[in-house]
Amino acid sequence: MAFSGRSTQFRWLFILGSVGIVLFAFFPLHSSLGRAAALAPLVIPMLVVAWFYGLRGAVIASLVSLPVSFIMGNLADQSWNLSISFMWILATVFRVTLACSVGRLRDVYQNLRNSEAALEAANAGLETQVATRIEALSKQQEVISEAQSLAKFGTIQRDLQTGEGWWSDEVYTILGIATQKRALTLEAFLEYIHPHDVEQLKESMTNSRKTGYREGEYRIIRSNGEEVTVHSRAKVYFDQEEDPVRLIGTILDITERKQAEVKVREAQMELRALSRHLIQAQETERRRIALDLHDRLGQELALLSIEIDQLQQKAPQSRAQLAEQMQKLAVQVRKLSSQVQTLSHRLHPSTLAHLGLVAASKGLCHEVSESSDIQIDFSHSDVSRSIPQDVSTCLFRVLQESLTNVVKHSGAKTAQVELAGSSSEIQLQILDSGVGFDPKSTGSRGGLGLISMRERLILLGGELLIESRPSGSTWIKACLPLKSSASPIEHPSEIAD
Repeated sequence: MAFSGRSTQFRWLFILGSVGIVLFAFFPLHSSLGRAAALAPLVIPMLVVAWFYGLRGAVIASLVSLPVSFIMGNLADQSWNLSISFMWILATVFRVTLACSVGRLRDVYQNLRNSEAALEAANAGLETQVATRIEALSKQQEVISEAQSLAKFGTIQRDLQTGEGWWSDEVYTILGIATQKRALTLEAFLEYIHPHDVEQLKESMTNSRKTGYREGEYRIIRSNGEEVTVHSRAKVYFDQEEDPVRLIGTILDITERKQAEVKVREAQMELRALSRHLIQAQETERRRIALDLHDRLGQELALLSIEIDQLQQKAPQSRAQLAEQMQKLAVQVRKLSSQVQTLSHRLHPSTLAHLGLVAASKGLCHEVSESSDIQIDFSHSDVSRSIPQDVSTCLFRVLQESLTNVVKHSGAKTAQVELAGSSSEIQLQILDSGVGFDPKSTGSRGGLGLISMRERLILLGGELLIESRPSGSTWIKACLPLKSSASPIEHPSEIAD
């Protein structure tokens, strides 16, 4: 067996060496022990050949040994008898049998070695395939886990016979606890369910063992006290006896969706309130215009008509009296014209259309300051002369509403208005030194006026920022991008100051 590890180039050295031993020992053994003992070492080269070359080599060596043993026997002793012949035959059969057995053993050993090598190669290939597959599954599991984490989506499995289960990592994340090797028991899981939803979930679980399916929403109280809402689905599998044996389900965190739904409902309520406010504002404005037309313009026109009739019926006797009467009529006409102009300005300031946003805003600040005894400082910088009409109107209305709130609610003595522009947007800022308010409570100051301001800006892609606190100043900032679809209006006479 030790020879099997030798390289092929040394095999013939061993074979020739064994033959030399046979030749060297033959005559001494023959003279001392006889022919049979002298031929016994002949088995050595046969065994060497059998070990190196297997059963085929043993057969060839056996065939070669027959004439060799016969010739060597005759060289030492010419006499043959029946006893010697029988012994020679018996020794030959023994040598051949032994050599063939060793050759066969060598073949079996070599086959075993080859099988072991093939098995090792197969095991190595199998281990490589298993390692590759495990690595691929691991990467796939990482992708699935990452996808579940992004989607806030977890999966569960539970053996309904033993109660044991498995959860994906995201289920533990939803519960706000550390990942565990085994899923929580059903009783431990129910401890995280909102008390108001426990009975409903238990009833759904009980029904699913009959129907094979359940779906619903319930709230979970995380370990840190945070409340989340989840949507759960589960399918129950039954055995041949229709007994529930396994459950596979999913849990999806829909907290953000629920919060968005609440915001949508609140926005819808605000829009409905704003619609009511706009309708009421329209009706109020109509009544105010009707009263102005009836009580002021109507009476003034009636009085003017009476005086004209009187002038027609009783003409003045002198040119001086006629001039005096005409002067009175002219005063009344100018007064009517002023009232019509004031009413028109309230509906839509002509300054905004003809002189631009800066001039209209400055004029509005001046009017409010004179009528309310509030010192309003107006400033502007880098305001483009070409501003879209919808942007100008929106900012002017925001300024109107803001100054109205300052007068009605702030109790301020001073206020600052700043209009600033750039190549991409225009900003309007109003700061007053009044009593302040809570921006979260829109009814405390300005009410629906703040909502209408915000909605005006949102429609044009802008935003409204409010910073205020009770017993403090109020800061309002309106921003609008200068990319409205409306055509810009040039105001070459835009006032610089």
